[in-house]
Amino acid sequence: MTEQSPSSERVEWAAIRFDDQIYTGITHFGAVERAAAETGLAYGDIAMRVRKEDLGGFLTSAGRFVDRSEAGRIADANNQHKDGIRLDGRKLLAGDILRFGKDLARLLHEKAELWKRILAD
Repeated sequence: MTEQSPSSERVEWAAIRFDDQIYTGITHFGAVERAAAETGLAYGDIAMRVRKEDLGGFLTSAGRFVDRSEAGRIADANNQHKDGIRLDGRKLLAGDILRFGKDLARLLHEKAELWKRILAD
């Protein structure tokens, strides 16, 4: 893995850390789906544990798993935000990053009902 300066390190993927493994996706929904597919566990069980234990984060171009706060600082340093809006200390969400664009809106729409059901339980 190549060492990068903080200003050149970029946020690349939404990610979750689950049972000592890192799963990535365009969104955290996608990362949970990948974990479910690879572990054979139910999507809802993984999603609830990720939410409850705050296991969501991001994978950087340096191959580091970082939490949402650190990812926000990295994104701020690299102007990775859509519409140029800086986070100024707020935790990063997958939708804040430029590279996800229109695909993110479609994915979020498709998954919104599933999350509503999971969170209602």
